[in-house]
Amino acid sequence: GFAENPLIELSVRPTKVIDLVSAPLVYEVVKEITKSNLEPVMIYPNKLQFSLGGGQVETHESMQKPITDIVVIYSETSKAPPGYYLLQRTASGMLAANMNSGNAGKQMYICYAREDNKPPITGVALIFPDVDKKPPPTFEAILETPSAEPASLNTGNKGSEAFLCISKAPGTPITGLTICNESEDYILPEDFKILELSPSGERANLNRAAGGDELLLSYKGGYDSYFGFNKECVDPNAGLLRIEMVEARNLIAADLGGTSDPFAELVIGAKTPEKGSPTHFTRVIEKTLTPVWEEVFIFRANRTDILTFNVYDKDKIEISPEFLGRAQLGLDALVMGKTVEQWIPLQHIASGELLVRISALDFGLPADQEQGQLIPLDAVKYNSANLIAGIGGIGLRGIRGAAGIGTAGVMGVVGVGEMGLKGVANVGEMGLKGVAGVGEMGLKGVTGVGEMGMKGVAGVGEMGMKGVSGVGEIGMKGVNTVTGAVGDFFGRSKSKKHVKNDKSKSHKSKAEPESPAKEAPAVVPVAAEGAEDIAKKHEEPAPNDQLVERMPITREGVLEKSGGGNVLKKFSSHKRFCVLQADSFLVFKSQKDYSASHGASDTYPLGEISLRPSKHQHSFEIAEASHHTTFKCASDEELQLWMSAINNNITCMQNNN
Repeated sequence: GFAENPLIELSVRPTKVIDLVSAPLVYEVVKEITKSNLEPVMIYPNKLQFSLGGGQVETHESMQKPITDIVVIYSETSKAPPGYYLLQRTASGMLAANMNSGNAGKQMYICYAREDNKPPITGVALIFPDVDKKPPPTFEAILETPSAEPASLNTGNKGSEAFLCISKAPGTPITGLTICNESEDYILPEDFKILELSPSGERANLNRAAGGDELLLSYKGGYDSYFGFNKECVDPNAGLLRIEMVEARNLIAADLGGTSDPFAELVIGAKTPEKGSPTHFTRVIEKTLTPVWEEVFIFRANRTDILTFNVYDKDKIEISPEFLGRAQLGLDALVMGKTVEQWIPLQHIASGELLVRISALDFGLPADQEQGQLIPLDAVKYNSANLIAGIGGIGLRGIRGAAGIGTAGVMGVVGVGEMGLKGVANVGEMGLKGVAGVGEMGLKGVTGVGEMGMKGVAGVGEMGMKGVSGVGEIGMKGVNTVTGAVGDFFGRSKSKKHVKNDKSKSHKSKAEPESPAKEAPAVVPVAAEGAEDIAKKHEEPAPNDQLVERMPITREGVLEKSGGGNVLKKFSSHKRFCVLQADSFLVFKSQKDYSASHGASDTYPLGEISLRPSKHQHSFEIAEASHHTTFKCASDEELQLWMSAINNNITCMQNNN
């Protein structure tokens, strides 16, 4: 076996001319042959690295001499210049270091040289001309390849123009480069640092707005900075704030299974945040009391601002998430360029802590001071989480006719999206109020409860519902106006914790929440309001003349149809394209028939049918006299959407009559 770091050179000479299109295939064949023969005799941590079309290859461990030049090449038309090293693989060693990975742009690679008696590169940066305007002081942008082609890293795609910049100002030489592809697991090589931000504070994604993989440049040596250089302080009282939401522990269990589905909201501004305050959200981590987010957020902040953390439990069929605690910190004790890492206790809740890392990147106290721990503030109580636009994957979207919207819910809402509410008079902050008898989640004064909801609630308080006139089988029923669709608010990009190999922890991508349904555009959540605004809205109920008429919903999709004849006959099952209209439910043999305006194979007038859940999984039944037909959906969520929409249109017809 190989115990050292041998360099094995192979030369492949084709027997006939190979065009550029075939070259990558030949390369892959040679790589697989070499890999299958050498890997069995290799000893960890040795690994194979391959050169693509010329150029030398280095291991991360061998990157010791200063880098003196960096160029960008198109691999389809060029190869590494003589004497240059090719940055061919990502940090994991598994993927090609193509800077347009995952999109249709040119295949572009970095090459670098280590030449004696030439000044070393001491800084690297990435600029986006649309926001960064020009390179940082002492930096020069790489505008062309050695072949005089454009060197924008997003050449050939629709992404933002992006240029690498280098500096040879006095400083620590850069001795190594690699690219981190955030779509794969990797361990950041020892002593390497991520180039995380452009000079303006934009995420330094080489594929910015290009639709491909998120790629970040990493370097060894140089400046210990997220920008790749020491960013100057323009104003010590305001600048870029970096917050890393690492994890939480000891959260309370909000779900019946003894766990929660936690996510966090970060807000910068006043102690009681105002509308429009800068806000970010983590992704949802399901079924845990110890979520690990490892997400980074950048704010523009002032030293006088308050940083608020709100933690919530995401629930699929609730109008608002359940509150899991709040913490608040002042920013006036932050030292410029230094990071504070600490556990922060959550308040207004029985238990829970957050682990955060906070850095004032280019503002704060003078950098020669020591950074101490931040002292948590007494968190104020205010109505938060006005996230009625699609909480937890089956939330509410397209709300119409709200006389006033509070910060923790809805005031006077008369029309809500699919699976919504009807006649909600008032909504408070957290919990359930004004009740005659308490259930497991604190429901009082309920006169009747359907399969998945409540009916006739007399009064509901913080983060709840007040004056609900009726709640039905699937969610909340008796709505005056139903529009829009159910959506998932939490479909957002993420940035992940980069784990150095001294911690021996792999860097894993996390699953994203489900995408929203297609019927309605997203509704942006409104920032929290002050206590005085909430009090006024509670004192002034919405007048009846502000009610909005219920509107029919149009919905279409593929369902599995069973039966359709007399209930005593044997069922047959077929996939059909179904369309819900204002007055009827139509069934077509295929979407092609529907698009070609062919007649429906079955028509169910909504005024002549009854709708009910089926005993079969994910299914509902449409009944007509002695006939009934079963329609199977892909999931319970889709079932709820279809039944909610059909019930809505039936109610619309009844109201019109």
